Amino acid sequence: MPKLTFARQNFEQYEAVRSEFALLPALSRDTRHLRAEFSAGPALEYVNTIRGLGPAKDRYLAFQAQLEFRSHLFEYYAGEPRTGGRVAFRSQSRVAGWDSSITAHLVSVQGEQLWNLGGYDPPALVFATRWRGQSTLVNNKLVAEGKLPLDMRFFMGGDADLRGTGLNSVPADTAGLLSMIYDGVELRMGEVFPYGIQPLIFLDAAMGGRGSFHLDPAVYLSPGLGVRWRSPVGSVRATLARGVVWRRDPSAEVLLRPHWQFFLSLGKEF
Repeated sequence: MPKLTFARQNFEQYEAVRSEFALLPALSRDTRHLRAEFSAGPALEYVNTIRGLGPAKDRYLAFQAQLEFRSHLFEYYAGEPRTGGRVAFRSQSRVAGWDSSITAHLVSVQGEQLWNLGGYDPPALVFATRWRGQSTLVNNKLVAEGKLPLDMRFFMGGDADLRGTGLNSVPADTAGLLSMIYDGVELRMGEVFPYGIQPLIFLDAAMGGRGSFHLDPAVYLSPGLGVRWRSPVGSVRATLARGVVWRRDPSAEVLLRPHWQFFLSLGKEF
C-alpha cells in the first residue's frame, strides 16, 4: 500500500530533513495464535542533511521489505501490555546505477515478548524483554565521504533502547554506527496499587560497531527504575537510569559518558 512520510530530525550531532514515498504491496495471514504480514516494494527517498555528516539534497530509489509475526494476545492487549510477542525482519537496499549513487544494504531484526507471571487477571507482575539487531553493509569510505544517509546509520540512546543516556546520543559524533545489538528486560507490577500506578525496574544492554557486521567490545548498560500510570489519555511512563560502560578491552573506543538520565513519555510502551 502507498506510504508517504515526512520527518525532521534535530539532535546535537546532526540536523536533517527526510521524505519518503513508498509503494509496498502487502500479504497477511492469520492462524489460531498469530498473524503474519509481508510487504515489499520500491521507495523514492529524499534527504537533506542540514548539519552533520550526510548527503545534502540527495534523491534516490530504494527497495524495502518487511516480514512481521505478531501473536493475537499481543494485539489484543496492545493498550495494556501483559502477554504475547512480536518479531519483525526488515531490509532496505540501494544499488548504484539504479537511481542511486551508492550501493548499501540495511538488515534489521527486532522483537519483544511479555509474560503475565502467575497468570492473574488483572496481572500482578509482568515480565518483558525486547531486543534488536541491525547492520548496514556498505563501504566505510562512503560513510567518511558523507554519502550514506542518516536512516542507514544508527544512534543509540533514549526510551527505545538505552534509557540511561540521552536521545540518540551514542555515539556523540556525526558518523554514527553501522552495526548494533540491544536487549532490555523489565519487571513491572500490574494492578496492585490504586490509581493505576505501576512501579517497574529494568536493565538495558547494547553494543555497537563502526563497521558492517562488526561490534566493538564495550558493553553499554542502563540499570534503572520507573513508574507507569494508566492515565485516561494513555500510558504515562517516567524512568530514571544510569548509563554505565563495561570496558572488556581498555584500549577500545568508548562511546558513552556515564551519567543519570530521566525520561517522561506519553503513549510509549516498553
